[in-house]
Amino acid sequence: MLLNKSIFNYVSKFAEFMKFCLVGGMMTIFNFTLYYIFNEFCGFHYLVSNLVSYAIAVTASYFINAAFTFKADPGEKRARKFFEYFVMRFAILGAESVLLFMTVDVAGIDKYVSKIIITGVMFLITFRLSRRIIAPKAAKEEK
Repeated sequence: MLLNKSIFNYVSKFAEFMKFCLVGGMMTIFNFTLYYIFNEFCGFHYLVSNLVSYAIAVTASYFINAAFTFKADPGEKRARKFFEYFVMRFAILGAESVLLFMTVDVAGIDKYVSKIIITGVMFLITFRLSRRIIAPKAAKEEK
């Protein structure tokens, strides 16, 4: 019986991670699309484009992940969780922006290539922190 519960927990966590990947993939495409639009059509500086596209995608990501990925209780401290999530994601944005500046302006790497690489690096960190904020009970049960 213990083995069945262990297998169920593993499958459940894997399914949750795959949902996060799906939402993350959609939000990444959304973020990149906005980033491109703000760069190419609005004429924003690439760092401003990154900030605006990121803020919009993070807001959408929170609500989709809360409802679909982590199935968080909608009434349970939602405003506080959203604030914590937003702060966490903007801390990641700060790190991403520093890395983007370093790779584009210092290392001379293309701004789109840099964005792709940096986004990939930040993904696992974001999953772990998102889960702790949006579904803290599930994160505690994991330990």
